[in-house]
Amino acid sequence: MRPNRFREPDEGAKLHVGNLSYDTDVAEIEYRFGRFGKLTDVYIPMDNYSGRSKGFAFVTFEDVRDAQDALRDMDGVDVDGRRVIVEVAKPRRRGPPRGGGGRYGRGSRGGSRDRGRDRSPYRRGGRSPRRDDSRDRSGGRANSGERAYSRD
Repeated sequence: MRPNRFREPDEGAKLHVGNLSYDTDVAEIEYRFGRFGKLTDVYIPMDNYSGRSKGFAFVTFEDVRDAQDALRDMDGVDVDGRRVIVEVAKPRRRGPPRGGGGRYGRGSRGGSRDRGRDRSPYRRGGRSPRRDDSRDRSGGRANSGERAYSRD
């Protein structure tokens, strides 16, 4: 049951149902919450890796008053062996899309591109601290204070 996702529901018409069993499905949520009024959406997010429910759901009612009734009567009720937590869902964040993205271009700060670089005092020389300075580029030993012994 997924209607037009681009229209946000009225404030208070969307509920977050937490502490769900991984086995609870959309039909069970529709059955439990549908008795309070007309539902416009029931969404149970799934984990991409395991393919299982993430253990919570969003239930959207057509009428805010129905959502308030469901909130009052369903919070703390046992569903599939778990005591669910029902609360009004927080509105979706507005702004830039979430996720990875580039390192530069966040925010409106100008300046050089290395602004986010590590300022650790161990990185001052520009070289890795593990680099062995006693070797030359060919892999042999450079003159690092070792004495050369001659065979007389």
